[in-house]
Parts: sequence; C-alpha cells; structure tokens
Amino acid sequence: MPEQGQSFKDLEPVAYRIFPLREAIAVGVVVFLAIFLTTYFIYARAIEAQKSEIRQSLLRTASVVRTLVDPEQHRQFTKPEDEFTTAYQQALAPLIAAKKADPQITYLYTAVMGKDGKVYFIYDVTPTPTDPNVEDTSVALMEEYTEALQNPQIMEALQEQTTVVSNDFYFDQWCQDGCISGYVPLLDAENQFYGVLGLDIQSPDYFARLQPIRRATARAMVTGFFVAFITGSMIWFLRRFILIVNQRRFALYERAVRRSIDAQPTPRAQTLTQANGKTGV
Repeated sequence: MPEQGQSFKDLEPVAYRIFPLREAIAVGVVVFLAIFLTTYFIYARAIEAQKSEIRQSLLRTASVVRTLVDPEQHRQFTKPEDEFTTAYQQALAPLIAAKKADPQITYLYTAVMGKDGKVYFIYDVTPTPTDPNVEDTSVALMEEYTEALQNPQIMEALQEQTTVVSNDFYFDQWCQDGCISGYVPLLDAENQFYGVLGLDIQSPDYFARLQPIRRATARAMVTGFFVAFITGSMIWFLRRFILIVNQRRFALYERAVRRSIDAQPTPRAQTLTQANGKTGV
C-alpha cells in the first residue's frame, strides 16, 4: 500500500508562470496599438476625403458663380478707369453677394490673358479698405498678375481653357499663408473662351474645415488609451487573483504534506510498538 505522503503527489498543484504586471502592460499596449492604428487609418482616409471635398466644393461654387458673369459686360472693361463706372459696380454686385454667402472664400475674381501673354485681373470683389492701418489686398481693374508664373494653376486654366484646382498651397503677395484655388473657364453664348473665374481659400480657413476630423481623432485616441488602461487593469486584477489562488493552493498542499509526514510513525516508534505487542505490555 503506498505511503500516505505519496498519495499527495497526485494532488500537487501545477506551477504556472504568472506575471500580472508584465501581462497587463503587454495586453494594454497591444489593445492601444490596435485602436491607434485603426483610428489613424480612418483619420487618414477621412482627411483625404475631406480635402477632396473642399476642392470639389470650390469648383462647384465657382461653376455656379460664373453664371453671374455677363460675357459682354466683362469684355467691355479694358481700361483701369472703367473700375469707377456705374456699369462696373453693377457687374460686380452679384459676385459680391455670392462671396458674402460663403464667408470662407477669401478671394473671388476673374482674370484674362492679354495678347502679350500676361495675366490681368478684371473683377475683384475684395473692397479697398478705408482704414490706412488695414492691409489692402484688393486688385485694380487690368492690374497685372506679376506672379502668375509662380501660380501654375491659373496659367494652366488660361492656356488650356479648362477647369483646374490646386493640389497644394501656393503663395503670392495676397496668399502669404498659402491658398488653395479653383479656376473655371468663362464661356460666352457661342462657347467662346474669354477668361477664368477664380476662388481662393486661405490655409487657416482650409485647416478649419479639417479641424472637426482632427478633434474627433484626438478624442478617439484618448478614449482608446482609457480602454487600453481599463483592459490592462482588468488583466492585472484577474491574473493577480489567479496568482494568489495558486500560491494558496501550494501553501495548502505543503501544509497537508507536512501534516501527513508528521502523522507517520518513525521506524523506532514502529519497533517499540511491535516489541510491546510481543511481550504483551
């Protein structure tokens, strides 16, 4: 018959390798990375979609506004002094109203390419400031756009007589912080090209349209951090609980083994017991 202490071998607990803190940190980091990468992927796609929408919105707005331009009137204004005529102000009025309808549009104007190959402004809805302390960003009738060569979009729109929108910011004396522009061709009743209509959005307004996506992404990241923290805390608590239970099982096992060993008679005690039995003592 096996000894009583030997029978406890079948009940010996398994020695698990449990590290609550390290496991909790590892799980928390994995969860946060999964949330971070997923959120960033969605953010990148949303930003690209919003940028595309801003550009398409520029072109849609420009396409609507160009219907307010009368081709015959536009062709009549060929001298700087025409800017101060009643006819010019009347022609400009609907464009001014259109810009007021969308405050995020910084500049709204028309431009033509002269026979000398230079670009000249015709309409410009930016008013000339009356306060000398305010920067004047308006342009005069037939004012040359001296930086046209640094703006490939307007050159392409005029030369190719096509719709063009900026893929990136361009900079000139009016767009020192950078502008995104959209250009649409101006065509008369005979479908003859006579200029382009341009809309500009400055970088602060452009980024303002992207800000809601960035705020939502930041909130998602913060939420992801707390989710990862809570998940890691739960892992630490559960694994710590399992570790304590396992340690107590070992303690109970060792105590039971010690009691079993202490309860077994020693060889000398067994000899004395046998001798006493033979002598009848």
